[in-house]
Amino acid sequence: MQPEHLPNQNPTQQVTNQLQEQSNFVFNTQVVNETQNNDFKYLESQKIQKLKFLNCEEEIPNLNSEYVKELSIQNCNIKSLKEFRLNNLTSLTFSKGKLALNNDNLTQELNQFTKLKQLSLNGWKIDIGHIQLENLTKISLINCGLTQVDALRSNSNLEEVDLSVNHGMDVSALQYITKLKRLQLERCNLVNINGLKSLSKLEELNLYHNCNIDITPLQYLTKLINLNLRFCGLKNVDALRPLINIQELLIPSNEIIFIQPLEEMKQLYKLDADENMIQDILTINQLPNFRYFYFGDQLQLNTEQLKEATQLRNINFPITSLRQIQKQTVRFQSLRSNIHQQIEITIQKQCDNQQQFIFQVCSLLQTLNIRESQQ
Repeated sequence: MQPEHLPNQNPTQQVTNQLQEQSNFVFNTQVVNETQNNDFKYLESQKIQKLKFLNCEEEIPNLNSEYVKELSIQNCNIKSLKEFRLNNLTSLTFSKGKLALNNDNLTQELNQFTKLKQLSLNGWKIDIGHIQLENLTKISLINCGLTQVDALRSNSNLEEVDLSVNHGMDVSALQYITKLKRLQLERCNLVNINGLKSLSKLEELNLYHNCNIDITPLQYLTKLINLNLRFCGLKNVDALRPLINIQELLIPSNEIIFIQPLEEMKQLYKLDADENMIQDILTINQLPNFRYFYFGDQLQLNTEQLKEATQLRNINFPITSLRQIQKQTVRFQSLRSNIHQQIEITIQKQCDNQQQFIFQVCSLLQTLNIRESQQ
C-alpha cells in the first residue's frame, strides 16, 4: 500500500488520512523515507493494530504505540529494538533484511515485549540466547543454524514450535516444554529424539526427512493425532503401536513391509503409505474411520484385500504412463461391487497425451463403476 501525495499536506498527514477506519498498514520504502521519526507518533491517534515494514532500505525508526499488537518487518534494516515502546505487542515477525544486534542485545530486547505470544525469526543465523517470555505460545526458528534449543526451556507456556531446517540440532531441551501441542522438526538430520518422550500433550509432530532417526521414543506420545514420518528411513512401524489416537499418518518414502502395528488405530482417517514395500493391508481394512488411502504404485500389494474396506471413500494412486492404466484396471477390477460405488479414485496424471489420457481414464472408471477426481 503506497499513499498518493495530497496537496498542502506533509507525508505524515497523507498517511494518517488514509488510515481512517483501518486496523493495519504497510510501510514501504517511500513512506519510511518521507516520514520523520518524530512524526510516527501521530499514527497512535489512528489506533493501528497491525504494522508491516516491507522492503525498507532506510533504518526503521523507533515506534511508540499502545495499540499495535502485530508487527512484521520483512527485508528491512534495523539496528535496535530497545527504544520500541510497544507495550501491547503480541506478535513479532522478522524475515530477511539485516538485524544489527549482537546475541546478548537481541535476547534482552526481545524480552522487553512481555505480552508477546507469537515470535518468528526464520532465517536468522544467530544464537538466540535465553528468551524468557512468559506469555509466548508460538515460536518459529526455521533455518536459524541452531545447534541446541536450550534458549526455549524457560518458556514453559509454548504450545507450538517450528525448528525445521536446523541440521544436527540437539533437541533434548524440548523435554522441559511440557505444554507443547504442535512440533515441526522437518529436515533436521535428527538421530536421537529421546527428548520428546516427556511431551505427553503433543498432538502434531512433523519429522519429515530425518533419514536416520530412531522413532522408538514416539511410543510415549499417546496423544498424537497427526504424525509425519515421510522419508525417515523406516523399516518398520512397531513403535507406533501404542498411538491409538492417530487420525492422519504419513509414512511414504520408507522401506516398510508390514503395517500390522497400525491395527489398533481406531481413529485413523488418512494413511499415506506411498513408496514402500507393503504387502498386506488386511489388518487395517476394518478400521472404522479409515477413509483415505494413498498407497501409490506398489505392485506387490494385494489390492483384492480392499474389497473388505467398505468404509474407504478415497483411494489415491498414480498412473505414470498410459501402459499402466490397463494394469491398474485389472488391479481394481475387484472394486466393482455396489458397496464401493461411493469410492473416489484420485489419479495423478503424469503423461503427455491429454486426449489419450482422458479416454483411457474414462474407460478405466467405466470398468470400475466408480467416480473419479482427476488431479
